[in-house]
Amino acid sequence: MAPGAGLPQPHQQNRFCIYATGVTTAASLLNQARTRAGLSRTGLAARAGVPTSTVSRIESEAMAPTVEMLTRVLAAAGCRLELSFQPMLSAPRLADLSDAWIDGAPNWTRLRALIDWATQHGDRISEVIADRPAPPSGPMLAGLLASVAEKLADDHGLRRPRWTAAVPRLDQEWTPPGTPRMISRARANTPEQLRARNIALAEHDLWRHVA
Repeated sequence: MAPGAGLPQPHQQNRFCIYATGVTTAASLLNQARTRAGLSRTGLAARAGVPTSTVSRIESEAMAPTVEMLTRVLAAAGCRLELSFQPMLSAPRLADLSDAWIDGAPNWTRLRALIDWATQHGDRISEVIADRPAPPSGPMLAGLLASVAEKLADDHGLRRPRWTAAVPRLDQEWTPPGTPRMISRARANTPEQLRARNIALAEHDLWRHVA
């Protein structure tokens, strides 16, 4: 092996790779790069040829830098900014669950799968609940779907979809099969959105992140 083989060359020294995730901010990227380079904000600003206040504002999230500016300050810290994009997968739609009824009861597997996906993709809740389902298989499923849409919206601070307001309350309370004690426990743990439509169903029966 030649002397020095495998060692970083002079132009490669102090160059770092910092990997961004879906929740990485420009502030955290710059802070990581600057810290790894052992630079103060003033030192980095001097290298980049920008005011110290620019570095400070980016790191404190008081400024959303352009790609050009972020590339510049990261380069001064010995990092290269690389961007890529990928097509987004289609979001599941609550409207597609209008037939989620099997053997005289809701298809819990399909409902839970949609809620699991929505919970993991909070930024896409509006897509999931936007459209009103076709007339479902009975009033209970209609009320359940509307209640789920409202709870997803409420949990994520979104406006409820307009179509849910037209879905009426059940004339008779729907309860899951079980002993009186089990039904009483379900009532006690029913989300307010379901209770408003006379449906008794414990939150953890659909929202599986709930203990």
